[in-house]
Amino acid sequence: MEISIFAKSNKTADNLTTKDPRIIHVVPDFKSNIIDYIKKSLGIRPNSIYSIVSKTGKFKIAGKTFDSKTYVNQLKVLIKQRKINVDVMTEMPNKIPSGKFIIVDHSITSQAIGYINELASPKQALSFLFKSLKQNMQEIKSSTPEITQSLLFPLNKHDRGLIEVLNYIRQIPKSDLNVEYNAFDDICSVSISIDERKTTVVPIMGYGLKGNIEVYNANLGKVTTSLKKLEKEQLKKDAVTLIAPDKKLKDISSKVEEKAIKTGHKETKDGFYEPTIEVDQKKLTTILKSHKVKDLTVANNIKNSIDEYLTDNKKTRTEFDKENLEQLILKAVHYSLFQTDEIREEFLHDPAALIKKLSDVNSHSKELNIPIVKKPQMIDPQKIVDLKNINNIRHEYELDDNIHNSIEELFKSLQSKKSAPIKIMSIQRDYKDDNLNRFLEYTVKMKNLTGGAKEPYEIKMKIPSLVNNRYLKLNGSEYILLSQQYLTPLKSRRFIS
Repeated sequence: MEISIFAKSNKTADNLTTKDPRIIHVVPDFKSNIIDYIKKSLGIRPNSIYSIVSKTGKFKIAGKTFDSKTYVNQLKVLIKQRKINVDVMTEMPNKIPSGKFIIVDHSITSQAIGYINELASPKQALSFLFKSLKQNMQEIKSSTPEITQSLLFPLNKHDRGLIEVLNYIRQIPKSDLNVEYNAFDDICSVSISIDERKTTVVPIMGYGLKGNIEVYNANLGKVTTSLKKLEKEQLKKDAVTLIAPDKKLKDISSKVEEKAIKTGHKETKDGFYEPTIEVDQKKLTTILKSHKVKDLTVANNIKNSIDEYLTDNKKTRTEFDKENLEQLILKAVHYSLFQTDEIREEFLHDPAALIKKLSDVNSHSKELNIPIVKKPQMIDPQKIVDLKNINNIRHEYELDDNIHNSIEELFKSLQSKKSAPIKIMSIQRDYKDDNLNRFLEYTVKMKNLTGGAKEPYEIKMKIPSLVNNRYLKLNGSEYILLSQQYLTPLKSRRFIS
């Protein structure tokens, strides 16, 4: 639809065109930028775009710096990589051909709005947004007063942040709308990508017959509803396609479903029997070991994830969804490795990479030794404590085992420096303790490959080391890291009869 007609109709459109030169200020959704929309979700065909204008500079909000210069450089690289035939400029061109759009990119402004929205409120974020847009529009108007400027918000169905801010336009008094929110000449709209092929452009503000700004509340409501619907559909789609590509994960899931999930019946309070389903820990562990998943903590996490799913959903064997089981296993594995079940982007479509990490996983657990009771007691601790091992022993390895690997990686990274390459000949370590200090002394022997001293030389580095795996000793004083402190366990007990 021709944009001048679109601006007067208050109706939706699939694609916008223009006969005259036109400037459109584009504010992408939070956590997005113009590159995410330019090919299919903007509502404007790429061949109609003459150039993208993105001003460079820096500004701060509550101590956080927003650098548009770095962003513009990255945008130029991405435009080239994705073979989009559009120039990226930092200033408005002197002449705009007829039938072409100039896109003024406000991606950095969008990031700032998202930050204000988190720190303060949607209302303050909205005020900052339109103040910034109005200022930019007036600057452009001073040099090109004859060209019409419009406003477009391409929305992301994965993040409803921007639409929640825009909804606060409904609460703005009409008197303020005409003074503070007149950051466009004819139309303010949003674009939503319904699917891979179709994009809909929806007007949300325009000018009435008397020249006053009008908010199209019905359209704003429809946009919000549509985004919620799209988000739900995407979640269902992600749940189905999340782990489909990985054969190994499907193999584990199939064997777990076949051999480790037991069904039965239990009697209810009313005397009836209801179906039950539970996970056999021994069989689950055996299945995981056959796939080189030997860490007991991982097996426990997987079992607990499946148990919770079965309890929450009350699934019977005939209703059990294998794809949900695969997803549960994947989340449990991810939690074992990274302490969160929110799966990283790199593993969403490559679960094999995540499963592969399990062969190297080490939860740093150790066996729990409960003293044998020599004299007869009312209760034997070995019988009532259902624990075989404990995992919270991070303080026993974090500053010893991990530090060695980190030091080795640190110095060996110097070998890849092209400007002044260095060969690491040896790395030795030694514990030093003089009753006042305890530290690890690293002696790194290295040699220059080009230039500098020809003979090998040594660098020594001292790093504080733990005493009895518990505290640091420096200058005669003892220190402990707060993150290593745990609640004191039960040390004594007595029974009163």
